[in-house]
Amino acid sequence: MDQRPPLGKQEEPAGLKALKAEISHRWGVIDLLDVLKDVAHVTDYTTAFTSARGSWCIGAWSAALCASTAR
Repeated sequence: MDQRPPLGKQEEPAGLKALKAEISHRWGVIDLLDVLKDVAHVTDYTTAFTSARGSWCIGAWSAALCASTAR
């Protein structure tokens, strides 16, 4: 086997730094719970989840509540 020494940490490219700065400037900090609620509203992904006890589906607000209280 060809053994190569591990590479050291590389510097972040200037373009990536600029992209991160622009996204942060435009959007600021976005709460994950807000993202999940928006995605649930658009895609209705929460219907794919069931409870541990049975086969009923939890709703978007239940999933959001569970996510917010899990912190």
